[in-house]
Amino acid sequence: GVLQGPDWVTYLWEANPQMIKFFLNDLKANHPDHKIHIVDKAAYTQDTTLNFYLTTGQEDVMDKSQFLDKGACDPNSIKNPSGASTLIDGAKRAGKPVLVQALDFTKWMIDLDLTQDDTVALKMDIEGAEKDLLSKMMDTPNSPICLVDVMWMEFHGHIFHEGSQTKREYTAWQQGFATEFERRCGRKLHLMGWH
Repeated sequence: GVLQGPDWVTYLWEANPQMIKFFLNDLKANHPDHKIHIVDKAAYTQDTTLNFYLTTGQEDVMDKSQFLDKGACDPNSIKNPSGASTLIDGAKRAGKPVLVQALDFTKWMIDLDLTQDDTVALKMDIEGAEKDLLSKMMDTPNSPICLVDVMWMEFHGHIFHEGSQTKREYTAWQQGFATEFERRCGRKLHLMGWH
């Protein structure tokens, strides 16, 4: 759900053009009293153009009703009607690619000029790209990651093929993420999963 209150500003990052067209534009329109900004880019480690792989079998959807459950969103379900697209070529569910713009998420957060007085909640579900993005954030001096008060994270090790080097590297990174945050930022991270 959208964080509420007169001072909250919500940035919804989404690279999937289908999600923006069929879901996020409606969400913003239906909540005119909220400060909602749609960032139609992929959160990434640098400013660039990337292949973004739509969910296999849903690449040619032209109408919301063609999605799972005719596009109905159930906030109590872990299932997303449009599937789970990814930046990871070779992921088990990677379908046809579309070109998308990507922004350096670390630089974007730095440019927000956040301070210790701000309450920062970060929800990240970027289908496998979280390892590279968060690793870069951790390696950035005075990183804005240390300003995050609470993080909801879905780790995506399951999208990599069993036994692969990529899967092993991802698993090791995931297991050490909270400890590395504490080492770099000098405090524990309030880290939550949501499915």
